[in-house]
This record gives sequence, C-alpha cells and structure tokens, in this order.
Amino acid sequence: MNDEELGLPRPKKYEGEQFTVEDYKTEEYAEARTLEEAIAIRGTKAFLRDVTPDDFLDDAPLGVEKIGIADLWSDSTWEEGETERDVDLERSAASLKEGDLLEVRPCSEDISEWGYRFHLADGSTVPYAPYHDYDDQLFQEALENLHGGEWLACRVREVSCFGEDGIDDDPDFCWRVYSCKVTVCRGGSTRA
Repeated sequence: MNDEELGLPRPKKYEGEQFTVEDYKTEEYAEARTLEEAIAIRGTKAFLRDVTPDDFLDDAPLGVEKIGIADLWSDSTWEEGETERDVDLERSAASLKEGDLLEVRPCSEDISEWGYRFHLADGSTVPYAPYHDYDDQLFQEALENLHGGEWLACRVREVSCFGEDGIDDDPDFCWRVYSCKVTVCRGGSTRA
C-alpha cells in the first residue's frame, strides 16, 4: 500500500541541512570552549535563521512567555518484505496540525532517553523527540528553570514529512521523518 492509501502524507525529498558532530570542529565554532557552547552557538544561528517578525508579537495569552523555537521529529524505517512498517506510529506523528498545543512533561529516562515527552491536551503522547542537539538543550534548560506551578508547552508552527522508498545502498530500505516546528512557551499555573 502507498502512503495515501494508509492515510499518511506523501513524503517530500529532504533537501535540508546536512550536519554532523565533526562540523563542531570547524572554524565556525572555534570560539566555543566546550561542546555545550558550540551547541548553543548553532542553536542561536538556527533561531536567527528561523525567527519571523510574528515571533516578536505580544500575542501570547496573559502569563505565557515565548522562549524559543524548536524542531521535533519522529522517524520510521522498514525493509520491504523483511520488517513491518509502524503505520500507527506514523499516523500519530502525522496527526499534528498547525496550531496544536503539546505539553512538555518530565519523565524518567527509562520512559524517554530525553527525560521528557510531548503530550496532547488529552494526555496522550505523540512520538516526537528533539530534532537537533540545540533543541534538546533548550528543553533541558527550560525544564530545569521551571518554578512551582509553571509549565512548558509547544505550539505547532508547521508539520512536514520527508522520506524515500529505496536508497542507493539498499533499494529495499524505506524511511519517513515527520518534522514538526514549534514555538516553545512557558507559563504559570493555567494552560495556554
């Protein structure tokens, strides 16, 4: 079955940034004294690249503060004829729409390697994780700095699906990446 028959979006070809940890050793990050500083520099550059004038509008509800922009992702891989495609996971990832609100809830690293998960308002989890190391850094710092009654949430800005059926090295290998760009917000004891 193809993606449309499964109720999934047709994937686009990925043409975005190609970055590896080795890139942190380039001249661009030479001023960083630690890996964490290099990650922060990369995060700042990404923010400046992605920020729009609307991000500076004071349109958040009273008691809610916009603290950043992040990319989330969920991936699915399978081998044609050898492993089964996780269609339920993909449907969950593809279910997000612009404007949806995701709560960021701390959890045990036994549940999520990140120490937090993303939940819809009804409490169900969505299979997303931080896409970049600087996105994780933003979430970790924001969660560490929450005070009694404060919460962290994300407003979905856009959702995309990238993927291929077959790659040069393995024509049976298929992959999908669901990418979700969000505005990260912190607020008081009531939800956004």
